[in-house]
Parts: sequence; structure tokens; C-alpha cells
Amino acid sequence: MPADEVKKEANRRMKDPLIGSYILSWLAFNYDIIFTALSLEHPAVKIYYVKTCFEDHYLTVFIIPLLSALFITYFLPWALTYPAIWKLQIDQCREKKLIQQQNRKALFDEDAQVLRESARAIKEHLRLETICCKKRTNRLDQLSSTLIIYEDSFYPNDPNLSPTDPAIRAADEAKQEHYEKMNIEKALKSI
Repeated sequence: MPADEVKKEANRRMKDPLIGSYILSWLAFNYDIIFTALSLEHPAVKIYYVKTCFEDHYLTVFIIPLLSALFITYFLPWALTYPAIWKLQIDQCREKKLIQQQNRKALFDEDAQVLRESARAIKEHLRLETICCKKRTNRLDQLSSTLIIYEDSFYPNDPNLSPTDPAIRAADEAKQEHYEKMNIEKALKSI
């Protein structure tokens, strides 16, 4: 039973990332000690070599593998995930900018459509106003020609009647005012 518990505890400790990293680092930095211990030389030579390694190379045997294990366990995962996080943030930023550009484009398209419709409405209104102005101009031309005909009837080519005579001029002015009123009333009714 105690052997099973020792195996379970050893297995649990081996799964601990810091201990596993320390063991791998120690094996990497102290491979010469392992090779000497496994060599076929006399055991006294092996013990002497291992003993001198532990005395002379204290830094290589304990400190550097510990620092390496700490680096592998704590800093390396952060260093490997930081670029991925940074790339994810850049991708999210690009996606936000793309969405903002699409929203701006959609708003611009909507505004452009509203402006196009307004321009069409204004163009149609101006076209109708132009038609109406042409009709009024034609009507005024007709009234003007009618007025010229009436004016010619007031002043026949009779040399005895002179438009400079005050009596004729007063009668002409009264008739002109009367016809102008009539023509203006007709013109307003026709429009």
C-alpha cells in the first residue's frame, strides 16, 4: 500500500508543471553527470566526478535549472500567448473599423438616395414651372397682339385725326384703360 501511495504522489508531482520543467532543465544542463553515472567506469571515479561537479558547478547544478524551469513554466506561456492576444486585438480593431466603414457607406448611400430623390422632385417642379411660364408667356403674347390690334383701331390712318389732340388723347386713354382692365381680367381668368 505505501508503494502505491508513493507512486501516486510521484505521479502527481511529475504532472506539476514546475517540477516537470525543473527535472527536464536539470537533465539538460547536467547531462555530463548523467553520462558519467551511467558509464562503465569504476564507481569511485564516478562518485569523485559527481562530487566535484556538485562542489564546483553549484550554479549549473541547482540555480540555472531552477531559473530555466521558472522561465519555461511562467514566462514562456505568457510570451507565446501574448502575440496571439495582440493579433486578436488587431483583428478586432480591423473588424470594428470595417464595420464603421460599412455603416458610413450605408449612411452615405441613404443620404445620396435622399438627395437624388430631392433633385428629381426639384427638377420635375422646375419643369412644370417652365411649362406654366411658357403658357403665361404665350397668353401674354396673345393679349399683347390683341392690344396692338385694338390700338391700331384707335388710330386709323386718317390724317384728320391726330393723337396729339387733347380731346382725342383723353378719349383714347379712357378706352385704353377700359380695354386693359378687360384684358387683364380675361388673362387672370384664363390662368
